[in-house]
Amino acid sequence: MGDSAYKVTIRMTTDADGTGVPRIRLCELANVEPRKHRRWIDAHLIPEKKLYSRLDLIRALSLNELANRVGPKSMRAVWGQIGQHLAIPSRQLDIIVDLSQDQAWVASTPGELAKQLPRNTKIVVVDVATPAKLALSRFDAYRRRHARNSRVEDETRSGLVGTSTSASADESTRV
Repeated sequence: MGDSAYKVTIRMTTDADGTGVPRIRLCELANVEPRKHRRWIDAHLIPEKKLYSRLDLIRALSLNELANRVGPKSMRAVWGQIGQHLAIPSRQLDIIVDLSQDQAWVASTPGELAKQLPRNTKIVVVDVATPAKLALSRFDAYRRRHARNSRVEDETRSGLVGTSTSASADESTRV
C-alpha cells in the first residue's frame, strides 16, 4: 500500500508517464552547473521540484544557452517572455533575442524564425533544438535504465514475498 501511494505522488509531480529525474541528474543531462541551476531556482526563474521532467530539462538547457550567448542580465530580462512558451522541440527550437530592447520570442519552424526576426536591430538567435536532442536522448536513456532497475527491484521484492508464500504452501502440502 505504501508503494502505490508513493507512485501516485510521483506521477502528479513529474511527466505524464510518472517518471522524472532528481535535480543533480537534470543538471548533468542538461550540462548545467548545479550551482547555476540553484541560482535560477532561488531567483524564481524555474521551480524547485523533487523530480524533473523532459520539459524541465529543456528549460534548464535554454536558460544555460541564453546565459552563455546573451549574458545573465539579458537572460533574466527576457526569460519571463519566453519560459512558458518553450516546448519539446521536434526539429527546430530557436530563441530570438533583441538585445537593444531586451525582448525575446520562440520560433519552432523556419517560417516562424524568418517572420519574427526584427529588422535593423542587433539580435541573437539561440539554437535550443541541437543541444536539446542530445540531452533528451540522455534523459530518456537514463529513465529507461532507472525503470528497468526499478522493475528488477519490484520483481525481487515480489519474488521474496512469493517465495515465502510458496514455501509455506509447499510445507503444508508435505505435512
